Amino acid sequence: MRLYLSLSRKKDIILSFLLGFFVIDCMIMVVTFIPIFYDMQIESSGILNLVTLDKQTIAKNFHSIVHYLSFFYRGEMIVPDFVLSQNALRHFQDVKNIFDILEIYLIISPFIIVPFIISCIKEHHFHFLRLTGTLILSMMIIIGIACLIDFNQVFTLMHQILFRNSYWIMDPSIDPVINIFPESFFALLGGLLVSGIALISVFMIGLYYYLRNHYLKKEGNI
Repeated sequence: MRLYLSLSRKKDIILSFLLGFFVIDCMIMVVTFIPIFYDMQIESSGILNLVTLDKQTIAKNFHSIVHYLSFFYRGEMIVPDFVLSQNALRHFQDVKNIFDILEIYLIISPFIIVPFIISCIKEHHFHFLRLTGTLILSMMIIIGIACLIDFNQVFTLMHQILFRNSYWIMDPSIDPVINIFPESFFALLGGLLVSGIALISVFMIGLYYYLRNHYLKKEGNI
């Protein structure tokens, strides 16, 4: 019995980390590849004051960059209305490398996660839902509070962790493409990301209690 509980806890922990990263990964893909989140704030973020392009042209260039980040696109980076320096190209290549990893995980991980979940459901063992929800909700609360205190510092720290070079620090006079990515845009994405993941985590915790109570009633334990 003790061995079973030990193995069950280990399975919960492994599944929670796999599922938690999958949820975060999914939300990153949603806020990145659904263009409405960018298009809706072109005017409000003041981008039109930073570049000599109209709203439609700005959106077209943004969509070209996002298309480049797709794992299924393996060609050169083409941004129609901007000339990119070598450093800018290297940075976008670094970003693409990160997205490749995220997209590969998104494709492969269900083949690992789904069998785990099916096994847990058959055993009426739903603790992984509460553990996953609690784990990612705690992360989002910490990140959310940090962003509210000093978003710029969080943004800088994130880049320092993800990139081993300083190519992400672009000079607008050399690479004006950076003007179509104002800090307010990343703040919006960050807010959507944190809020979306937090809502999913709350849903998972609620689902855990619902399923637990449902099966306890079914088995006559409450």
